[in-house]
Amino acid sequence: MSSSMRHSKAIKFRYIYFNSIATRLAAWFCFSSILLALVLSQLIGSTASDTLRNQISANLSDLAAQTADKLDQGFYERYREVQLLARRRVIGDPDASLAEKQAQLDDIQSSYQYYAWIGVTDLTGKILFSTKGILTGASARERPWFQNAMANTTNVGKLHEAKMLSKILPPLLSGEPLRFLDIAFPYQDGEGRTVGALGAHLSWEWARGVERSVITAAAREAHIEAMIVSDDGTVLLGPSNVQGSKLPAEWLATATDTGRKAFTLRWNGDRQYLVGAAKAVGHGAFPGFGWTVLVRQDADIAFAPVHNIQKWAIVAGVSIGLIFSLLGIVSARRISQPLIKLAADVDRYQKGKSSGIELPVKAPREIKTLARSFNSLLSNLSQNEEALKSLNADLETRVLERTEALAKSEARVSQILQNSHEAFIAIGRDNKVTDWNRQATQTFGWSAEDAIGKSLSELIIPEPMRTAHDAGFAKFLQSGTGPVVGNRIELASVHKDGRSIPIEISVAAVPDGDSFVANAFLRDITDRKAAETRIKASENRLLSITNNLPVLISYIDRNERFEFANATFKEWLDVEPANIVGKTMQQVLGDDLYQQRKPMVDMALSGKVSNSEMTSIGLGIERHLSVSYIPDTDDQGVTHGFYTLTSDVSVIRRAELKMATLARHDALTGLPNRYQLDEKLNDAVRRCKRSGTSMAVMFLDIDHFKSINDTLGHAAGDEVLKIFGERLQSAVRETDTVGRLAGDEFLILLENLHAVAEAETVAAKIMASVGIEISVAGRPLYIGTSIGIAFTDGGNLNPIELMAHADKALYRAKESGRGTFFCDALRGNEASVLLSQITKKGYSQS
Repeated sequence: MSSSMRHSKAIKFRYIYFNSIATRLAAWFCFSSILLALVLSQLIGSTASDTLRNQISANLSDLAAQTADKLDQGFYERYREVQLLARRRVIGDPDASLAEKQAQLDDIQSSYQYYAWIGVTDLTGKILFSTKGILTGASARERPWFQNAMANTTNVGKLHEAKMLSKILPPLLSGEPLRFLDIAFPYQDGEGRTVGALGAHLSWEWARGVERSVITAAAREAHIEAMIVSDDGTVLLGPSNVQGSKLPAEWLATATDTGRKAFTLRWNGDRQYLVGAAKAVGHGAFPGFGWTVLVRQDADIAFAPVHNIQKWAIVAGVSIGLIFSLLGIVSARRISQPLIKLAADVDRYQKGKSSGIELPVKAPREIKTLARSFNSLLSNLSQNEEALKSLNADLETRVLERTEALAKSEARVSQILQNSHEAFIAIGRDNKVTDWNRQATQTFGWSAEDAIGKSLSELIIPEPMRTAHDAGFAKFLQSGTGPVVGNRIELASVHKDGRSIPIEISVAAVPDGDSFVANAFLRDITDRKAAETRIKASENRLLSITNNLPVLISYIDRNERFEFANATFKEWLDVEPANIVGKTMQQVLGDDLYQQRKPMVDMALSGKVSNSEMTSIGLGIERHLSVSYIPDTDDQGVTHGFYTLTSDVSVIRRAELKMATLARHDALTGLPNRYQLDEKLNDAVRRCKRSGTSMAVMFLDIDHFKSINDTLGHAAGDEVLKIFGERLQSAVRETDTVGRLAGDEFLILLENLHAVAEAETVAAKIMASVGIEISVAGRPLYIGTSIGIAFTDGGNLNPIELMAHADKALYRAKESGRGTFFCDALRGNEASVLLSQITKKGYSQS
C-alpha cells in the first residue's frame, strides 16, 4: 500500500471519528452530564448530611431535656408526697398510738416503694417510729436532714451513701452501694406547734428508673447512654465506667451553654462522643439541685447514617453521570443521523447511483431546507415525472396508514369490549344479536356462538316481558329513542338456567341507514341488591333499637338541623320525630334552651365531645338529664355534624341525695349524727371566733337507760330514744343544734350566748321537758337525764377541748347523783367551775 493511500485513510478515519458532529456532540453531552451529576450529588449529599447531623444532635438534646424534665417533675412529686405526709393529722396527734402511726408509714412505703425508709423524730432528734421499725429509738440529731428540717432552711439533702441503713437494708442486686436523697419537713401537733421532724430516704434507684423510662431499649441498642452530673462535676448516675468520676469544669460550662445543641467530646482520650445536655432547673415548689443531664452516643455510631448518605450521593452521582452520558451519545447519533444521511444521498447522486435527494421526514428545519435546495436543482430535469411519482406514493401511503389505523382501532375497540367488566350486546336492525362479549357469557350463561343470531327476547328477557320488549324495540328501530336510551335503569333479566338476575342497563342508539341499531351495556347488580337489602335491614334494626331505648337520640348536621330523632322524643316531649327532621335546633328548642346548649353545640362542631348535666321539665315531669354531644368526624378530620345522647338520671341523683342524707343523720331519731355534729361544732367554733360571742356544748345521756333496755326490751329503749330526742329539740331554739352521738349519748350546740346563765336556763328547760311522764310499751315511765356543759366566752375555742370539758362536766353531774347538770365555764385561759343542780322539786345553784 502506498504512502498516499495510507495518508488518505488516516485523514478519513480522523474526519469520521474525531471531527464529526456526532462525536463532538457526544463528547459535550458526556462532559456536561458527568459534571452536572457530580455537582448535584455533592450538593444534595452535603445538604442531607447537614440536615441529618442537626437532627441527630437535636434528638440527643431532646433526650437530655426529657430526662431532666422527668427528674425534676418526679422529684417534685416526691417532695410534695413527703410534705403532705408531714401535714397529716395522725402524725402529730398525741391520741394516736405509735402502732397506728407506724402502720401509716408502712402503708405509704408499700405503695411508694422508692422510699427506702421513713421516720419521725421528736424535737431532740430521737426516732419515735419508722417504717418496719428500722432505727426506732436511734438518734438522728446529727443527721443533716433533721437539722435542716428543724431549722426550716432546706427540705432536700444531697445524694449520699447510707451509713446506718446499709447495715440493715439488703444490698442492691447491681452491687452498687446504697445511696439516698433525703427529704424532711417539720410536723406539728393539733395546736400548730412544731413537735419534731419527718424524714424520708428516697432510694437513688428511683433516678435509675427515670433514666430507663427515657432511654428506651431501642436507644440502648444504638449505644445511647445517660448521665446525671452534680454541680461540682461528679457523675451521680451513668455507665459503670464513668459513674463516680468527676468531669472537667469546662465540659459542664459547655453543657450548660443554653445557646448550644449537642456537641462532641473526646472521652478518656480515645473515643469521641456526641453529647446532648440539659440543666435540671426544678419544678413547682421544688427548687432543684442544679444537676446537669448528659446524653452521649459514640460519634461513629451517631454519624453512621451521615457517612452512608455521603457514600450513596457519590455513587448515585457517578451512576447518573454515566447514564446521561450514554443517553447523550445516543441523542447525538440521532440528531446527526439526518445530516449524515443527506450527505450520503448527495454522494450517491454525484456517483450516478441516485436520481435525486430524499427529503428527511424527521430532521431539523435547517436540514430539511438544505434538502429542498438540492431537490430544486433537479426539478427542471424531471419535474412532472417526479411530482406524479411523489403524489402517487403519498396517496398510497396515506391510504395504507388509514387502513392500518382503522384496523387497529377496530381491534382495539373489540379488545376493550371483550375484556370489559360489563356485558356488551350489539343488536342489529333485524332484532338479532350481532355482538356478545365474554362478560355477557359469564353473566347470562349463553356462549357467543349460541347467542349471536338470536333475538334478545329469546336469551335474557323474562317471558312475561317479551311482548312489551319486542314492541318497544320495533319503535326504537324507527326513532332511536326509548326509556333505556342514554339512561341507566334497573330491570329484571333471566339466566340461561332460568334464574332471575337483576341488571342495570344502558343503551346507545347508532344510526344505520334509515334505521338504528343498539349497543347495550349491562351489569349484574345481584351483589349490590343484596348489600342494599342488608343495609336496609341493618338500618331497620338500628332504628328499632334506638326507638326502644329510654334515651333521646338525634343527629344534627353542620347547619344545626335535625336529620334524625328517635321515638323517645314523642314519649318525653310529645313531639313527632318526623316533624323535627329538617328543622334547626333553635326552632325545636326555643331561644332560651338553644342559648343554654349553644356552647356545647360549638364544641361538638369543632370536633370535641361535650358532656353536661341539667334539669328539664317536659309534659309536667321534671327530669335530671345527662347530655352528651358526640362529633361525627371523618378520616380527614372534617366534622359533618354530631350525635346527641340524653339520658334521664333522675333516679340516680335522688338515690345519691338520699345516701348523702343517711350518711349525715341518725337512722333512729333523724337527728344529725356524729359525722355531721363534728362539722357543725367546727363551724360553730369558727363563727364564735369571728363574732366574739360565747357558746356552749352540752353533753347528755339518759339516766339508768340500761335498766330500761333490760326491763322493757330494746324496742322500748329505741322508743325512749326517739321521744328523748324530740323533747330535746322542743326545749332549744331553732338555731341550736341537737344530735345523737351514739347509744343514749346526745350533744347540743348553743350559739350566740352572752352569759353562763343562758346555758343553765336551757339545761333547766331540758330537765323539765324530759321529766314529764311518757308511755312506753303500754306502761307509764319517767326518764331523767344528766347534762355536762362546757361554756366558753371566746378565749378557749378548741373543739376537742370543749368536748373534753363537756364530757368531764357530765361525769361530775353523774357523781352528784344524776338528774342534774354541771357547768364548766372557761374564761380566757383559766377555767372557773360553776355547779348547778335541778331536781323535781326545785332548782339551786352553787
